[in-house]
Amino acid sequence: MKTLLFLLTIMLCVRCTKEPMDIPSTGNVKISIDYGFPSSGNITTKGTSVYLDFYNKYISSKILTPRTYSINFTSINLHTAQTVEGEWGSKMLVSLAPDKYAIEGISHPTKYPVCGDTCYLKFHDTIDITQTSTNITLKAYYDCSLILLDTTDVKNTLFFADTTKWTYYTYFYKAVKKTMMKTEAFYHSFYSEGPANGDGYDKTNLYLNVVSRRTEPVIAMPTPMNPHPPTIENKSTTIVLWLYTWQPGKYYYFENTADVYNLTPMTSN
Repeated sequence: MKTLLFLLTIMLCVRCTKEPMDIPSTGNVKISIDYGFPSSGNITTKGTSVYLDFYNKYISSKILTPRTYSINFTSINLHTAQTVEGEWGSKMLVSLAPDKYAIEGISHPTKYPVCGDTCYLKFHDTIDITQTSTNITLKAYYDCSLILLDTTDVKNTLFFADTTKWTYYTYFYKAVKKTMMKTEAFYHSFYSEGPANGDGYDKTNLYLNVVSRRTEPVIAMPTPMNPHPPTIENKSTTIVLWLYTWQPGKYYYFENTADVYNLTPMTSN
């Protein structure tokens, strides 16, 4: 009887070892992290577009993209979570157990959380890590809108707000870069989606003032402090940005027509 029980035990053990096991390996692998832009969608542009050259030169090349990231890796089978923070292009390696991961994260500029020269990115993806993985490339999506301004006859630009009604978590001068950056064809700024629309943050009611190189006559009365007031001044236009609905991954191109800035209609790509 003992011999029979012993043989049955061996047969059961052998049968168990043949059953497939869907448990990830617990030996961690070290990988590097990078990101790329999807080949389709609003973040890229196909065909003729005012945005295409700007995208190729400054976004796709990562000249005007953030330098740091904060990404959460949630293991689907192991039920663990890990947040990784670092700098793009560094030699830092991330240690992860082989498994399928849900990815959530952001890559935002370290300065100007509301509006500035550098774009705001986010990540939402699912990836597989295996024992042979050495690097992963995440899909990056805009977490902002892009404001483009025709440079024709523009002397200077200025963002401003009613600071007495400013309720964002940090001061206006820390949250917004007051002037737009000029490139070959445009003045530009990136407007973070959350503060632009009040999505998860207090809405930031921004204005954009554009001063033209063109002048216009003015009538000003002399005063004791200013007996000879100027008779001409530069034309100025104020764009009320908070009247618009800002969609992440969209560019908003304000074209100059006789010092009147009109928003050019966008088409989805």
